[in-house]
Amino acid sequence: MAQGPMKSLMRCIRRTAGAARRTDQELLTAFLAGGDEAAFRALVVRHGPLVLGACRRVLRDEADVEDAFQATFLVLLRKAASIRRQQALGGWLFRVARHLALRARRTAGRRRQCEDRAAAGMIVAEAPPDPSWREACAALHEELDRLPEKFRQPLVLCYLQGQSRDEAARQLGWSAGAVKGRLERGRLRLRERLIRRGFAFSAGLLAALENSPAAGSVLPPRLIDVTTRAAASPGVVPASVAALVEGGLRTMIPSKSKVLLIALLATVVAGAGWASRPTKAAPDESAAPAPAVGKEPPRDDVTTCAGRVLDPDGKPVAGAKLAVSLDHGEFWRLPPSAVCATSGSDGRFRFEVGRAKLDKYGGGTVVAAADGYGPAWTEFDPRGGAGGLTLRLVKDDVPVRGRVVDLEGRPVRGATVRLQEIRAAPGDDLGPWLALVKGRKGDFFDLEQGPLTAPARAADVPGLAAAARTDADGRFSLKGIGRERFVLALVEGPAIATQEVRFLTRPGETFFAARRKSEPAYGTTPLHGSIFTHTAMPTRVVVGVVRDKDTKKPLAGARVQSDALAGDIVHGRDLVRAVTDAEGRYRLAGLPKGEGNAILVVPPDDQPYLVIGREMKDTPELDPVTVDFELKRGVWVTGRVTDKKTGQPVAARVDYFTPANNPRLANYAGLLDSDRARHWVITREDGTFRLVGLPGPGIVSVEEPTGKYLDAASRDDAEGAAESLLNTEPGSLHPANCHAVARFDVPEEVQSIRRDIALVPGMTVTASVAGPDGKPLAGARVYGREGRGRWGESLEEASFVLRNFNPRRPRLVLVRHDGKSLAAALEMPADATKEIAVRLRPAAVVAGRLVDGDGRPRAGVELRVWFRREMDSVWATYERATTDGDGRFRLGALLPGLRYSLGDGRGDLTFGAGLREGDTKNLGDVCIKTPAE
Repeated sequence: MAQGPMKSLMRCIRRTAGAARRTDQELLTAFLAGGDEAAFRALVVRHGPLVLGACRRVLRDEADVEDAFQATFLVLLRKAASIRRQQALGGWLFRVARHLALRARRTAGRRRQCEDRAAAGMIVAEAPPDPSWREACAALHEELDRLPEKFRQPLVLCYLQGQSRDEAARQLGWSAGAVKGRLERGRLRLRERLIRRGFAFSAGLLAALENSPAAGSVLPPRLIDVTTRAAASPGVVPASVAALVEGGLRTMIPSKSKVLLIALLATVVAGAGWASRPTKAAPDESAAPAPAVGKEPPRDDVTTCAGRVLDPDGKPVAGAKLAVSLDHGEFWRLPPSAVCATSGSDGRFRFEVGRAKLDKYGGGTVVAAADGYGPAWTEFDPRGGAGGLTLRLVKDDVPVRGRVVDLEGRPVRGATVRLQEIRAAPGDDLGPWLALVKGRKGDFFDLEQGPLTAPARAADVPGLAAAARTDADGRFSLKGIGRERFVLALVEGPAIATQEVRFLTRPGETFFAARRKSEPAYGTTPLHGSIFTHTAMPTRVVVGVVRDKDTKKPLAGARVQSDALAGDIVHGRDLVRAVTDAEGRYRLAGLPKGEGNAILVVPPDDQPYLVIGREMKDTPELDPVTVDFELKRGVWVTGRVTDKKTGQPVAARVDYFTPANNPRLANYAGLLDSDRARHWVITREDGTFRLVGLPGPGIVSVEEPTGKYLDAASRDDAEGAAESLLNTEPGSLHPANCHAVARFDVPEEVQSIRRDIALVPGMTVTASVAGPDGKPLAGARVYGREGRGRWGESLEEASFVLRNFNPRRPRLVLVRHDGKSLAAALEMPADATKEIAVRLRPAAVVAGRLVDGDGRPRAGVELRVWFRREMDSVWATYERATTDGDGRFRLGALLPGLRYSLGDGRGDLTFGAGLREGDTKNLGDVCIKTPAE
C-alpha cells in the first residue's frame, strides 16, 4: 500500500532548508542584490537570539553586547561572498559573534557602563551560580567555537537554536543519520577537550548550552530595528560598532585561508567513507603560530598544516615524522602515506598539501610519530589552513605480545597480524571505557565508535611496523602503538580464516563483549589485553573459474571477494580477495568454515559485465570447494548530467532499470534482482557517468542531493514520467523519488549507448496561511512543500515556501492545523508566480475503537492513516495515532474529498467516503483483518 522507499539514500542527504519563509541564502541574496530590508530583518530575527546569547556569554556590559551584536551582522554583509554554506548561517554567526565579543571585552575598560539596562528593556543574563560554573560554561563555549564546522553546526542548531535533528538536517543539507552521528562525535570532542582543561563534561554542563542565554535570549525589538537600519544605511552605524567591525575584519577573518587557522585551533573534517578520523591531540593555546614563509599570498590550491609535536610531558620533540592520511572508503587498502615533514628542534613543523586530493577524499589526518613514543593524530579541514596544531605523543612502554594457534592449540607459523586501526580514549585512559563495556552499558560496536576516538590508519603512522609474522611457535610482537590504545587488526594466513582481532595496549585478561546487549543472537566479540592468544579458525578455500556466460571464454582480471562471512551478520565484508589469472582461475583463501559465507565477482573496470554474487553452502569437509561463475555481458550506458538552465555538470546518482517487459530480460534471469549486485554509479566531476545495462528497453533515473530540481513526476519533457509506479527490474521505480527518468532502447548489435540528461530547476512560490476568519495562522503543517511524499514540520510563521514547482504541472498541496482541526487542499494554479493565499477550513474528525476478532479492545496499537485522491495510484501517509487503554483512537484534521486507509501493520480498513467539512464521525468498533482473513 505504502509508497516504496527511495532507491538510494542520496535524496535524504540534503533537503532545502529554511525555518521560515525563505532560506538564509535567499534572504541574504535578496538584501545584497535588491536592498530588501525585510529580508535582512528576517535574518536578524531568525539568528538574533543565538548571536545575542553568544555575546552575553563573553560580555557583562549590555552596551558592549549591543555593539558586538550589531557588528556581527555587519560583518556578515561584508563577508557574505566568502561564506561557503549560506543556507545555514547559524554556526558562522555564532563563531563571528564570539570573536567580536572577545575583542570588545579587551577594550571594555575604555567603554562606559550602561546604567539604564532595565529602562532600555534589556533582558540581562543571570550570572551562573558560582565562579567555577561560570568558568566551565565559558570553557564549553570556547571549545564549541574551536570545533570543526561539521561538528559545530549541528551542535549550534540543536543545542543553541533548539532545532530538532530533522530540522537541522534539512537546514544543513545532511541526512538525519549524519546529524545524529556528528552530534554524538561533537559531544565527544567537547568532552575530551574539557577534560584536558580540567572540567568534567556532565549532563549539567551540556545543559548550560541548552539553558544558556544563547539558547533562549529574548531579542529586544529595538535591537532588531537599529541593526536593520545600520545594515541599510552605513552612515548611521555608531563609531564604536564601526571600529569593532573594522578591527574584527582585520584580525579575525582577514582571508579565507586564515579563517580556520585562527578560529579552529583543532580542526576536524568529515570523512567520505566509512571511517571517520579522530581528534587525538587538542590544540595548545599557548603555542605560537608557525612562522610564515616569506610574504607570498595564500594559495587556493594547497592547504597549509603547521604546529608542533610534544612528548607526554609537554616538551618539544625534534625529528618527529609527519604524514597525511587521506580519507577513503577503502582507506585501509591504500598504500602508506609518504612523510611530509620532520619537526625541528623546537618541535615545530610546517608543510603544504594539495587541495584537489583533499577535496576529493573529503579531508585528511595529520599523523605524527617518533622513535620511543606512540603516535598522535588529528584531522584538519581541506578548505583552509590548519595552524597551531599540537600533537602530543604518548609513552610506548606496553608492547603487544601474542600467539596464534589452531583449534587444537598447535602454533600457526607464518600467519600475518596486520594492524588496521588505532583508536584512543579520552584523556588517554581506557579505564572508563572498559567499565562501560564490561558493565554492558551499551552495544559494543556503538561503544567502539562512540567514546573512543575515530581511527587512525596504522599504515600511515611513520616508522610503525604495521604487520608482524608469527614464528615457529606462533608468536609475534608489535611495538610503537603507544599505551592505552584500542587496536583493530586482521589475522590472516594461507591455512587459516581471515579474522578481525581487537586488543588493547594495556595489561589485562581477555573477556567477551556483547555485540548487542539486548540481542544475544548477535553473539560476543573477544577483547584482548596486550598479551593474548588468538585461536585461528580453519579456512574454507574456494577455487573456480570465471567465464563469459555466452562464449565460455575465461575472464581475466575479475575480482573475487568476500561479501559476507560465516558467523558475521554484517554484509559487505570485503576482507578476502583474489583476482582471476589469464585462464580465469582464482583461489580464494581466508573464508571461515560455516554457514553464511557469500562471495562477489566484480568484473574488470573496462568490460561491461554485470556483477554477480552467490551465497555458499557449508560442507562437513575442509577440502577446497569449487565455485565457477559465468558473467553475462551487457552494454555500456553512458551520458552526462547537467543543469538545463546553466549547462553546468551536476553531481548526482544514476541508477539503471529495465522495464519488466523487456524481451531480453529472460537472458539475464537472477542477475538484476540480486541484492549483491550493484546497478548505480555517482557522476564524475564533469557530470559524466558509465554503468552497465541490458540490450533492449532501458531506463536510468537521476537523483540529485540538493533538492533544487523538479522531481521527474513534475516534469513535462522527455525526462518526465507519469506519476504511477513503473514496473521495472530491479524493484519498482517511482518518478517522484528522482529528478529525471530517461528512457532508451539498445539494439541487440549495439555495444553502448549514450543518454545525456538535463535536470530542470524548480520554481519557488510563497504562500500565506490564514484561518477561517482570514487572520494569519502559524503552526500548520504542509504536504507537498518541497515536492511529493512527505509532511513538513509545523510552520513557525503564517507562511511557507513551495519549492520545485512546475507551473505547467500543478501539484496537490495539503495544509492542516492539528491543534485547531483545520485543513485545506490547494491545487497549485498554473500561473502561481507570486504569493498565494491558503485559507484553512474546519476539518473532519473520525473516532473509533480498535478491537480483535473476539471484540476485545486492542490497547497501545500504533495506527497509520494513509490517503490518496481518486486519480492517484499511490497512497501517502497522512498521520499516525495510538490506541488508548480501551482501544480508542481519534483522527483529527482530516480533509474531505480524500480516500483514507487505516492500518495496524497487519491489515487495513478504508474509509472517508462522504466526509464533509466539520464532520465528526464515529466508526464504532473496528476490527482490522489481515488479507488472508
